Amino acid sequence: MKQLYTLLLVLLGFSKLSTAQQICMVTADFDEGTNYIVAYYEPWDALYDSVYIYRKTEGQALYYKIGARSVSGDLSFFIDSNANTIQETYYKISYLDTNGVESPLSLYHKPVVLDYTGPSPGGTLVWTLYEIENEVDQTYIWSYELYKDNLGLGDFYLQTYWPGGQAGAVSWYDYDTNALFAPVMQYYMETNFTSCAITSRANINTSRSNIKNQFSNDVAAVTPIEKEDVLFLIPNPMSDQLNVLCNQQFVGEHFLIIDSSGKVVVEGEIDDQKMNLNLTSIEKGQYLFVVSKGKKSYAKPFIKH
Repeated sequence: MKQLYTLLLVLLGFSKLSTAQQICMVTADFDEGTNYIVAYYEPWDALYDSVYIYRKTEGQALYYKIGARSVSGDLSFFIDSNANTIQETYYKISYLDTNGVESPLSLYHKPVVLDYTGPSPGGTLVWTLYEIENEVDQTYIWSYELYKDNLGLGDFYLQTYWPGGQAGAVSWYDYDTNALFAPVMQYYMETNFTSCAITSRANINTSRSNIKNQFSNDVAAVTPIEKEDVLFLIPNPMSDQLNVLCNQQFVGEHFLIIDSSGKVVVEGEIDDQKMNLNLTSIEKGQYLFVVSKGKKSYAKPFIKH
């Protein structure tokens, strides 16, 4: 029956599945930047049954089917929880009709991957451009925007931007000399489209890259506090006095207190497992207590009110 249905479509010279439905965009998730989300528009037609999602990563020759969704006729999203957002990744989709005939694959979308190659001091951010297959002039891009978070608390602000419609920048040097003293500094890149890069599609127009710590992935970065690595700040929030409680391995190590702009406001040495800091001289606000031990850096946020 399936073969007969396909033959009839060929003989009649038309098929609703003869051309591929297209992806609206691909973005890393807006929370942690660790999953890719594929946004696509589903046609409202009884002929369509399912959408297939295909993925290819850098170095792979073929696309592999990684998921399927039933068709509902709305703008839909597929979350690729097995994605590696620091690796160049390509996505395509296809549609399956009610007779089991699959459409051609769509044009691929490849989202931006951001990396950091510093510090010296400061450092260079490098990234790949957002790509849509067969689009070579970037006219579908409204702008690229680079966002920065000085304290690693998720408080990002716009650092700089580049207009679309051209090849676009692929690197930028951050001259912030505090970068050496703020190992939790992080960035992401936003790609803004005119309207999902597809005419008449829903206004889904912002794709984000991975969230990138200032150090490259193969270099020591901020490490979560492990059970044997005890570091507490009490009270938090605090007024004028801050108590630092830690185990012996931190005694003798250098510490920094960094404000929300990335400026080092207090620094010193941990002289005891129970240390009191008089912080009457600093303004009210959010701060980060950072201590380095060997190649690792540990950070604890606190608030002065």
